[in-house]
Amino acid sequence: MIVLSKNYAIVVFIFLMLCGAQTETKAQNILGKNISLLIRQQKLSKVLAAIEQQGNFRFSYNSTILPLDSLVDLNVANLSIAETLDKLFKQRYEYREAYDFIIIRYAPLQLALITQESVGDQYIYTITGKVVDEQSRKPIANASVYEKNLLQSTLTDQDGAFTLKLKNISQTIAITISKLNYKDITSFFLPEITVFKNKRKNSNRYIDDAPSELGQTFLGRLLITSRQKIQTANTGGFIANAPAQISLGPGLSSHGSLSGQVDQQVFF
Repeated sequence: MIVLSKNYAIVVFIFLMLCGAQTETKAQNILGKNISLLIRQQKLSKVLAAIEQQGNFRFSYNSTILPLDSLVDLNVANLSIAETLDKLFKQRYEYREAYDFIIIRYAPLQLALITQESVGDQYIYTITGKVVDEQSRKPIANASVYEKNLLQSTLTDQDGAFTLKLKNISQTIAITISKLNYKDITSFFLPEITVFKNKRKNSNRYIDDAPSELGQTFLGRLLITSRQKIQTANTGGFIANAPAQISLGPGLSSHGSLSGQVDQQVFF
């Protein structure tokens, strides 16, 4: 079990990046695995360790978000790990997979997307909308709105409004909205696409991680813009591997406010 603290977040980040040789398919099946446990009045830390052992994976989380010393009961029979965690945490947390890890993120609140306009084709597609709190319907400012595969993003304004322009689309658009302490939501859009033979496959790939402490270092504070810091806090440290990125300086790259979270791979 890996417990993230401010002192070790950067170490965990490097470790997860070194796990890149493993296939994503394996990680994508972790939350769907079924387990059976009967535990009475055991510390939460021991319960998480038992789930790890049965599921053959490891947890990653910030030690400040979980009451690890609290005593809990858990009785599940042939239940998925995702459902088990929901039962254990009363659906107040969100879980993300990264290779052989499940990252636990505190997210007790719910977002809602109000789409006002979505129009365009494979060359340029524009989505305009508003992000609100699902329960109160109040606008959510500084929420991250992004497309993981295209690595294009924006932030909502003080009224929760945003406009996201996407270019060079080769597949269904999946817009994800993230905000600190809120569960992520994803909406799908299907632009009109013309299919060409032998078109090069999009080689972007991503992992979700929680290395948000990188922005707390002196070098991080020096180089990362305020918009990039907000994106990192919202997305839990979304890390992407892209073929190339053109950068003119912090926040002035081809990936915009996600540029601080892109691992560049340049091929010749």
